[in-house]
Amino acid sequence: MQDKHGKRWWHDIKSICGISNNVVLAFEGVRFRDEVLPNEDIPEAINCFLASVSADVPALRTLSPEEAVDDSAEIDTDFHISEIDVFHVLSNLNVAKSSLDSVVCNKMLRHCAAVLSAPIYALINNSLLQCRVPSQWKHSRISPIPKCSPVVNIETDLRPIAITCPVSKIAEFFVSKLFDEFYDDECNQFGSVKGRSTTLALIKLTHLLFESSDVENNIFRIYL
Repeated sequence: MQDKHGKRWWHDIKSICGISNNVVLAFEGVRFRDEVLPNEDIPEAINCFLASVSADVPALRTLSPEEAVDDSAEIDTDFHISEIDVFHVLSNLNVAKSSLDSVVCNKMLRHCAAVLSAPIYALINNSLLQCRVPSQWKHSRISPIPKCSPVVNIETDLRPIAITCPVSKIAEFFVSKLFDEFYDDECNQFGSVKGRSTTLALIKLTHLLFESSDVENNIFRIYL
């Protein structure tokens, strides 16, 4: 059902942009900031809304490689990806997945895995050692996907999906794997770790509060 809605969504987007001459009916009466929008204003309204979500988030401070890495520290060899591991990942890529670039796509990477595993392996390892992410890996195409059909309100009925570079997703896979191996079951790290969630974090916090409240004359506070 979700695939059907997604297909209809792209059909309507193409109509709005003038790619096709079909009449758009699914967007009649779409609202943004309590105002009904004409069809020609919907794309700009979607862009404004998605940009406004993170408008108040302060930019991260950019560190130079010298500031990010202590030269006196020894590089942990566990944070090293092997070429054969990259080859296995490339060989099992889902060719149906969308890609940011029509040339560097999953289909091309999978078919050329034997040739491309070495340079991609070098890129990922150098990124880890230098603590730097290539700027091309940070680019993404945001696709607004409807939560329901038809879309009534842009602010509540859309969810953004980021289409990123497939090579960056491969690097993300290995970093996520290193996270899972580094944090044990007793660690208080819940984000970016497989099998853990905000629900587990809340359960642990609730358990701590209940355990503390069982102690006579014990006082605790929570600052938000």
